[in-house]
Amino acid sequence: MRLRSALLSLFSGLPGKRCLLILALLAQGSMMAAYLFLERDWIEAGVVQSLKNVSSMHLRSFEQLETTLDYQLASVGNVVRAEGFSGYSLGEKKQLLSKETNHQWLDTIAVLDPTGNIIAMDSGPRVTSVLPPAVLAQHSFKDAPQHRRILDHGVESAVFFVSRPSAADLGGGGLVSYRMIKSAEGQPLGSVVGFTSLRSLSVLLNTDATRGFDLGKDGVLVILDQLSHDVLYRYAHAGDPATAHKGERQAISGASFRNSRYGPDVKFYQSPFDGHERLAVLAPLHDTRWLQLVAASEDVYLFNWRIQAAFTTLAFICLCIMQWLLLGFFHQNQVQRKALEHDAQHDLMTGLANRRKFFNWAQTVRHQADRFEQPWSVLALDVDHFKKVNDTYGHDAGDAVLRTVADILRANVRDCDIAARFGGEEFIIALPQTELHGAVIVAERIRLALAEKVITVNGREIRCTISIGVAQYQPHSAMDIDEVLKLADAALYRAKALGRNRVELAASAIDRNCRKPAKDMGKVCLAP
Repeated sequence: MRLRSALLSLFSGLPGKRCLLILALLAQGSMMAAYLFLERDWIEAGVVQSLKNVSSMHLRSFEQLETTLDYQLASVGNVVRAEGFSGYSLGEKKQLLSKETNHQWLDTIAVLDPTGNIIAMDSGPRVTSVLPPAVLAQHSFKDAPQHRRILDHGVESAVFFVSRPSAADLGGGGLVSYRMIKSAEGQPLGSVVGFTSLRSLSVLLNTDATRGFDLGKDGVLVILDQLSHDVLYRYAHAGDPATAHKGERQAISGASFRNSRYGPDVKFYQSPFDGHERLAVLAPLHDTRWLQLVAASEDVYLFNWRIQAAFTTLAFICLCIMQWLLLGFFHQNQVQRKALEHDAQHDLMTGLANRRKFFNWAQTVRHQADRFEQPWSVLALDVDHFKKVNDTYGHDAGDAVLRTVADILRANVRDCDIAARFGGEEFIIALPQTELHGAVIVAERIRLALAEKVITVNGREIRCTISIGVAQYQPHSAMDIDEVLKLADAALYRAKALGRNRVELAASAIDRNCRKPAKDMGKVCLAP
């Protein structure tokens, strides 16, 4: 109970209510923030799963492309090994090779002799764009560094990226496929080289995107060299695939990656090309020599969430302002209501209880007196010669006298007692659980206090006295409250008639066996 009372007292005022509202708003804000962050994590987890699906799809597509290119080069090699190319005319060689370049995944194919000289070639794009100037001038790959490394290491097949930054029609480079041709005895007969431009590679990947594997705006597919960290290929999933790739070589440092909570194969990737941060899934490619990176931009997959978060935050701020204003309004309304309730039960001039509150209170006290077998007393008080005070000193002085009387009454009654102004200069005091003797002592103390009080109004001193009548209610009495008040009034009128400034007892309260006043009762007269 004490804790409850303390809490009610703490939060009854406006500052306490505002503190409670702030706590409630903090709780609401915390729950809202928790929900938004959980939703963000849910969105991000869904994006990670989608990226893994797209990554697996592109891995299969690239492996299929490598297998297909190797099969085509092997088919041409088989023709060369079986029939030789020396007996073919130039037109027949071109016709044979053009069948292979009709496929969208192969732009150029060339047959080389054992030393690297070009003996047959067919190309969809311009040859000047496909072949380096040195190879084009010599019509041979024998001095090309990559071809020399392949021959020195005895590699039978290889796939690698080449850069052609100036060849816009190729997309800045391409994918080279190499396969050696050997005789039945294992002697090298030459080699077959295929070239797929980055433009064609992007078209192939865009075909997968149209099947529902699109990464959305600002999504990218990047192939990195694990040794040099160079970007071999970059395909942006937005817009025309013919302009979505980058053929220039640019290294990506480890600082471009930031760990995530989704495992070592999922990282946050800061692109050196556009500066955007993306969520990326990494996967090894081409016997772990390359690294495939499939990434989606945070600006895209969190776009709707950010709008939701912004509107939610704005709505929460508006809600906070509304609740704050409503709290002030309701508190002001409550204060006004309490003030009206107080004014309805109190005298505006003196602040004492009015007639209505007195009778409501008296009913409760009467029931308690009957229940606990305890008497209670009533004092009727009237300021002597009050009209003369008003006429002599003015109504301001009369009001000051009434307020002084009210202060004296408040100072001489208990918290459980009630003092009320019934109108004009007439006052009533009720004393629960009080015998007649005690009531007389209280009445005499009030009489003496006012008689000794000097009231100063506008520099003029005023002295007043008061007459008091005392009546008592006995438990289970047939009298009602009005009858008790009438007895007190009768005693009051008797005090007025006997000279004023005195305390008189009601006739029913006189003990005819003992007509002497009690000790320290002061100027008390017992009516016969």
